[in-house]
Amino acid sequence: MNKALLILLLFCPTLVIAEAYLCTASSYAGVLQKDRQFKSVAHDNVSSIKYTISKSLDTWKLKRMGDDVDILDKCPTSQYCISSRGYAGVFIRSNNGSFTVSWMQETDDGWFGNYVAKGLCTDI
Repeated sequence: MNKALLILLLFCPTLVIAEAYLCTASSYAGVLQKDRQFKSVAHDNVSSIKYTISKSLDTWKLKRMGDDVDILDKCPTSQYCISSRGYAGVFIRSNNGSFTVSWMQETDDGWFGNYVAKGLCTDI
């Protein structure tokens, strides 16, 4: 029994490197524009806003939890992302786990928004 356990430990890696991160926002803000009208959106306790950055088929992608579409899909590493679909956006994750994500998006009712969220990421 001890010999089998020793063989298992020798051939199985003991360190698992995360291939996904859960990023929870601490604060969130945005500016919306429609024609010549502007309005702002700001929230402090937004722990319900979560993002995942995960590796699939050798590429990293950033999604907001619950959404089917990637926010940012051109991610050379787990620490930096942009969009390949022609709108602006960037995700930056530091070595200590803090993150900033900023992107532009049109709302269902025709407002065009610039958004930014800041918080912490953990391995999942």
